[in-house]
Amino acid sequence: AVDMSGGTVTVLEKVPVSKGQLKQYFYETKCNPMGYTKEGCRGIDKRHWNSQCRTTQSYVRALTMDSKKRIG
Repeated sequence: AVDMSGGTVTVLEKVPVSKGQLKQYFYETKCNPMGYTKEGCRGIDKRHWNSQCRTTQSYVRALTMDSKKRIG
């Protein structure tokens, strides 16, 4: 992963808390390579809506460690 300064960091799988550890979870979703599906987007009534799937990039907060073993 890359931090906001452009430095390479490792995303920690487990986050230390007072009562042990918690796991961090991240989810990735992708559009159909053709940009649409035969049935249309899920949850959309195709009689009333014309929808598209577009790939975008987003940023999320995560607990990470840099090459100097600093956690943040």
